[in-house]
Amino acid sequence: MRLNVGCGCDVWGNIRVDIQRFSDIFYNRKTSVNIIADIQHLPFKDKVFAETRCYHVLEHLLNPSQALNELFRVTNGKVTIRVPIWHLYSYVGESLTLFKSFLLVPVCGTTYFKDTLRKISRWKERYGDHRWYIKLRHVKVNKYLFLPKEYEASFLVKGNSVLPRLNVLHVHNVAGVACVIAKFMDKTFNTENLVVARKIADRVGLMTSGETWNCGAKTFTVKCLWLARKFDVVHVHDFDKIVPWLKRLYHNKPIILHYHGTRIRNRWKEREQFWSKADVILVSTPDLLKDAPKHAIYIPNPIDTEIFRELPEVCKQPNSTFTFNHYLNLKKAKKYATQHKLILTLLKRNIPHGKMPYLFNQYKYYIDRTEIPSLSKTALEALACGLEVIRWDGKIIEKFPEQHKPQNVVAQLYELYRAIL
Repeated sequence: MRLNVGCGCDVWGNIRVDIQRFSDIFYNRKTSVNIIADIQHLPFKDKVFAETRCYHVLEHLLNPSQALNELFRVTNGKVTIRVPIWHLYSYVGESLTLFKSFLLVPVCGTTYFKDTLRKISRWKERYGDHRWYIKLRHVKVNKYLFLPKEYEASFLVKGNSVLPRLNVLHVHNVAGVACVIAKFMDKTFNTENLVVARKIADRVGLMTSGETWNCGAKTFTVKCLWLARKFDVVHVHDFDKIVPWLKRLYHNKPIILHYHGTRIRNRWKEREQFWSKADVILVSTPDLLKDAPKHAIYIPNPIDTEIFRELPEVCKQPNSTFTFNHYLNLKKAKKYATQHKLILTLLKRNIPHGKMPYLFNQYKYYIDRTEIPSLSKTALEALACGLEVIRWDGKIIEKFPEQHKPQNVVAQLYELYRAIL
């Protein structure tokens, strides 16, 4: 069931609660309320709602913390709260300090939301009813400076624990890793992940979610810098040049830099000016730890096991293997195929991502790249589809490693996000 507290005319939710049947704000239009109650004393048992919404209500209360506790008490799932910010910069005597906070030091995240709640009681006692600041909503300073009008915070309530809902921005989608992380973290931990990438960089359809922008590199960078203000954590994949700019604009916001291969392999000293600005450095394969700073962390590549799996309806060709001509010594690949009496097929790397599971299931073996001493993401996808993989040194890997299951990877990342926040 879904609960809408302070619903007014909003018809969202199975149960809609308000303090009165008619609302002054909506010019005496009839509200959609079906239960009249006080938010500070909700007439419901504990943990009966899967999702609760409370928009533009807490700023009217003398004790918003008690109302929050009530929302958390009746919910076992997601709680979403919105607080308007009109009143925080409408009072002239306090405007200078508040303008500095909005214009010079962009502030986002749950910390700012908690500060807002602490200020609400003082503004309520000083100005009384909400009408005072609603009359000032359309002054020129709001219209032309585009200051934020409201703040939204989401919380995840599980049992007696209440965690702010994490909002994570993923910049770029190298090898499709960001989309896999976003998909399974949202499922497992009820987070909100958004993946953004340039359209030109997604030639084989790796973007299974998120947004692709048809723009140049400079425009993409500016859009990412502007969008980052809305998120608690920014997770940058390979695009290390944006990290110094992010830290300059949002010095309190955690920035994670995640390297996936060519961009950083054997180039740590060359790119130090970029990675040194990140709060956390991650690498996706163990070989990238060579010459890396001591605080770099290895996070295994997650494989979407819902997509890459064995397909019983597809017949495998006996004694068959294939490989891609990418970081490949063709003589070595032919040697490995001959050793195991396999028929080798060499393919180009232009196959759409959605067709890869069907391709894998037609073969018995996959020969991985021979020039890099670590399993590629393609090799891991082959293992997830039931193939045996011949790795760089000729050894055969038969089973898909548990550490690359997406649930295990996102659990590590979620703990990392929480730790840096």
